[in-house]
Amino acid sequence: MSVDNNAYYQTLGIQKKATEAQIKKAYRDQAKVNHPDKGGNQEKFKEISEAYEVLSSPEKRQIYDKFGKEGLNRSNEPASSGFSDHINIFRDIFGFGEGFGEMRSGSQTFNFSRQHSSRSVKCPNVHHIINLSLEDIYKGTRVDANFDLDIPCTTCQGSGLKSNVDPRLCQNCHGSGKMVYTRVFGPGMMQQIHTECNKCNGSGKIINDADKCVICNGNKNTKMKKKITINIPPGITDNQNMIIGNAGHQRAGCLPGDILLTLKQIPHNYFKRQGNDLLVEKNITLLEALSGFQFQITQLDGEKLLIQCKSVVQNNQIKRIINHGMPHQNNPGIKGCLLIKFTVIFPTELLKDGEEKLSLKEHLGCQRLMQPLQDYSEDNPEDKMKNGLRIII
Repeated sequence: MSVDNNAYYQTLGIQKKATEAQIKKAYRDQAKVNHPDKGGNQEKFKEISEAYEVLSSPEKRQIYDKFGKEGLNRSNEPASSGFSDHINIFRDIFGFGEGFGEMRSGSQTFNFSRQHSSRSVKCPNVHHIINLSLEDIYKGTRVDANFDLDIPCTTCQGSGLKSNVDPRLCQNCHGSGKMVYTRVFGPGMMQQIHTECNKCNGSGKIINDADKCVICNGNKNTKMKKKITINIPPGITDNQNMIIGNAGHQRAGCLPGDILLTLKQIPHNYFKRQGNDLLVEKNITLLEALSGFQFQITQLDGEKLLIQCKSVVQNNQIKRIINHGMPHQNNPGIKGCLLIKFTVIFPTELLKDGEEKLSLKEHLGCQRLMQPLQDYSEDNPEDKMKNGLRIII
């Protein structure tokens, strides 16, 4: 699916390159108008607040810019609140980890731990790049991509053990899967940190070498080759991201991961893409620029276009042909423009008498033939004067 990463910017009425100060100003301006206490629209105020919450956070904004709202939902980041902002400050000061632990100050205890279970952890995402020709992007296409993915071992059903064998309890964490450490920051202040046991990798159980599954060697997972057909809609942008949800690794004890695709455009030999416009550079002679000409362009879908120029063309002039550029991603029936930039090639030497020279004179409006150039001797300065004119050689 394609990624919608423009909605929050449109809600605040700002550009995607807006600075933090511009984001804050846009939010304040709209909040004044839409705040319910001042007679504003409550739903609109919620939308504004949601957009500001994401765009004011560099981390969330980066995820949103790449993967849209779907990426935020899958980032395992809890919704922020005033209290969680204070927790983040504590983390920055005291170096908390991923939210496991508590801090004590005197008789008060502040618990910063999240509720985790082995089943709530997502498998790592799979990143994949797809290179596309400009023709494929213009028309839309289907691409087959091959992936090597982790799946639970079918022999041991993801346990990592041989048949009829039980794992033994981890003596390092006593079966809890976690280790607890205490850090003291000062008089009466300490932090209790919960980390994953490095002996059993958080499972609380140890598998002896002799008891390991002979297929996965106790890893609980094996590899599987998987081919996925991906639909590429017309008009996608270069470096656009797509998400295939829950199609990635499916390791034992974890939720399925996602496949994150980056779509890259291969440079084209003839067309240059500028947003939804297509640019073609065309060299023409001076005679063509003055007398008119025509030429043919083969579009990205094979359509033949006959371009006619019946007026004088200036050097670096751009001719704009509406609705013959790239299709808009969300509305392929609407296309950008085909831009043709003309470069007039001037002759490097004076033209000899002939049809081309006569034709140029006619188009330049010359009513009589110019006198042919005469050679003058540089040895005699007087030769450089002729009928009161100084000849500059």
